[in-house]
Amino acid sequence: MDPSDSSMHRMSRSRRGEGGFTLVELVAVMVLAGILAAATFPALGSIAAAKAAGVQRQIQRDLTFARERAVNTGVRTWVVFDVQGNSYSVLAEPEGSPGRANAAVISDAATGRMYRIGLGNEAGASLVSANIAGASEVGFDWRGRAVTSGGVSLSAAGVVTITGGKTVTIRPGSGLATIP
Repeated sequence: MDPSDSSMHRMSRSRRGEGGFTLVELVAVMVLAGILAAATFPALGSIAAAKAAGVQRQIQRDLTFARERAVNTGVRTWVVFDVQGNSYSVLAEPEGSPGRANAAVISDAATGRMYRIGLGNEAGASLVSANIAGASEVGFDWRGRAVTSGGVSLSAAGVVTITGGKTVTIRPGSGLATIP
């Protein structure tokens, strides 16, 4: 047959014009998809760890805020952890009516909302435990010292534990909140 034959020419042209992928192209796409999947799975674990570390830092900041507020105002300030509710609140005793029983949740100066921090499921991290002299709350006196609900200075460190083994430690004496 003559290559210039029009029917042969049309047939080869139509075959080249058909859509489809070669085996090499399909293998290349599968290899790329595998590489992307391998890179994504470890990143998912690091996202959860980063969220837990963020919650850890937030708790440390809020404990530090409560301590500094007590020093600046001379009014005892409390942080009360609700492990079951996966939240905590910052409270202050009213002037002229001291005592933990009279303390009320304060307003966040930045937002005007009540200072209740709900970690929720979307945070990816939750409170595991709060052990501060056998309780789940800590107060700070006008000197910044950490105290129990009975008003006694902490004799041992208080520890708040977050998902992933992250902790915040409240030092006896100084009341400083630290992250190991």
